[in-house]
Amino acid sequence: MFYRGFRGFGSCFGLGSGFYGGWFMPLIMGVILIVTLVAVIFIMKKSRHTSMKNTYNASIEELKIEFAKGKLTEEEYLRKKKILSD
Repeated sequence: MFYRGFRGFGSCFGLGSGFYGGWFMPLIMGVILIVTLVAVIFIMKKSRHTSMKNTYNASIEELKIEFAKGKLTEEEYLRKKKILSD
């Protein structure tokens, strides 16, 4: 009884025939698969958002430098900044 579980050899507290049997293991594997997929999607969205934000910031900084050098008028600067922010 002590080494064979509650329902004989290999039974996992009556949840199937051994650790890999019954409904318990497919349920755990499904949960692991779903958690993994959600984590991958979250990481991909986060990295895409960060890269887009960095591109936007670099463009705005370049625009500010051009305006500071006097290569752009105020109207051009504001128009281009509005275009980049949309």
